[in-house]
Amino acid sequence: MKHCALNALWISSLFLTVAAASEECDGDGCGERHNAWTSTGGCNQRAFTWDSFVCVCSGTSCDLPGPIPHPDDAASYTVVTTDRQQLRFAVTQNSPVTLPAEGSRLMRINTNIQYQEMLGFGGAVSDSAGLSFFSLGEDSQNNLIRSYFGPDGISYNMVRIPIAGSDFSTRTYSYDDHEGDDKLERFALAEEDLMYKIPLLLRAKSLAAETSELLMFASPWSPPAWMKTNGKFHGSGALRAEMGRPYANYICRFLQEYAKRGLDMWGITTQNEPLSGREEWPFNTCLFEAPVLREWMAEHLLPVLQEASLLDRLNIMISDQGRDYLSKYSDEVLQHDTLSKKVAGIAIHWYQDTDDNVQALTQTRALFPDQFTLHTEACMGFDSPPGEKVKLGDWGRAERYAESIIENSNHGTSGWVDWNMALDMEGGPNWVSNFVDAPIIVDANKDTFYKQPMFYALGHFSKFVARGARAVYHSLLTEAPSGLQASAFRNPDGGVVVVLLNTDETEAAVSIQPQMSESKYFNIVMPPKSIKSVLYRQS
Repeated sequence: MKHCALNALWISSLFLTVAAASEECDGDGCGERHNAWTSTGGCNQRAFTWDSFVCVCSGTSCDLPGPIPHPDDAASYTVVTTDRQQLRFAVTQNSPVTLPAEGSRLMRINTNIQYQEMLGFGGAVSDSAGLSFFSLGEDSQNNLIRSYFGPDGISYNMVRIPIAGSDFSTRTYSYDDHEGDDKLERFALAEEDLMYKIPLLLRAKSLAAETSELLMFASPWSPPAWMKTNGKFHGSGALRAEMGRPYANYICRFLQEYAKRGLDMWGITTQNEPLSGREEWPFNTCLFEAPVLREWMAEHLLPVLQEASLLDRLNIMISDQGRDYLSKYSDEVLQHDTLSKKVAGIAIHWYQDTDDNVQALTQTRALFPDQFTLHTEACMGFDSPPGEKVKLGDWGRAERYAESIIENSNHGTSGWVDWNMALDMEGGPNWVSNFVDAPIIVDANKDTFYKQPMFYALGHFSKFVARGARAVYHSLLTEAPSGLQASAFRNPDGGVVVVLLNTDETEAAVSIQPQMSESKYFNIVMPPKSIKSVLYRQS
């Protein structure tokens, strides 16, 4: 491999029991028949201040849903339920009926009308996620990583990795903090990589391989400070013009050093939130206006990656910021003929999401049909007051996650990747005290971690929607927004997944017509504030 800087050179068995509930199905118009599959590792509920609860995990106990396959044929369907009140991944099997339930909302599915191909779901292994993970004992670590990546967990198959430091680090640093070292002779991975991120990623990769290849992609927050116009990791500095090639070499060296350790990156984003540096940004950033990024990529990054034999197998994504700049920024970069052919995707963050700009998603897909769009960062608590950065057991945050995944999936986005997979009780560590929430919160003093409602919201998608699935037509797509939201997918093996979200405080009834040509229905009762995944096969 050529040297970039020189340009020349357990699974423990999960026993499932089937228990028939007291409620019986009495005919075509009935609701779900409850034959509940329950795992031996059920949720150890704990309520804090907020409106729902967390599931408490340690080295000796943790709820793991286990394998939840699609039915073998069209004679039955499976429903997985999580709600605010009491349920986490409760599984029932049911039979279709010949009439929709009276007064229900009708949802028709047509799997012949297909949209974008799905890449997957996942989260980020930041320095803070790694530190939080390794603050636990070995057995607790195993349960945490199984919860995310194991086939008995929620089957994450994508991971984002910061290149060097971000705000979710305990310090500011790069891989070469020696000013003037243009040839990167003193480049070296940091303790955070060698002790935390890389060991965690290797374990995640091994677990994920049992169900799907783990796609890893990396994002830079800032070049070494001495390569920037302001000499700082944060603030309003941009890349110095003469640092174009050294910085491209720096990115390439990161990719090579991780590859040497068994971690080949599937992709990179060119810069995390590239326009944040227009102001005095409080944490790691680098201003990349679109024309500057276009020139740097064409003249430096792509040639360096090509010479290192990395370009053709690396999925390069641009933008990596909110919707407000999505189409315009991407257009300015992709005006370059070479970049329009070599850029694989457009990355999206959720911090600017509003009802008014959701069409930016479909507009971007329409403008750039050769590039996929991928949601690459989200978190709750970033705009919350002190004391509410982490909300243990808050249902509203789970609901917000599910709404975002449904909205993005219904508007052409090929996957959804969360921010930090795990944080401490404060929502950090974070060198600039930019604390936020996470789907898993670690209490190192008790060797315990808490699975937030957000964790299960994500799992309703990540566990069931396989890579290569296609988003498909459902009739709620064309109806006015209401408390009932949905997305639908057809997996490569023919299994269909419908995810339903009820945001109302009242029960909702929906009748799914799985094939528009047949008088067959799945009558589903949605509890208040609930999420359901419906799994079936077509006849």
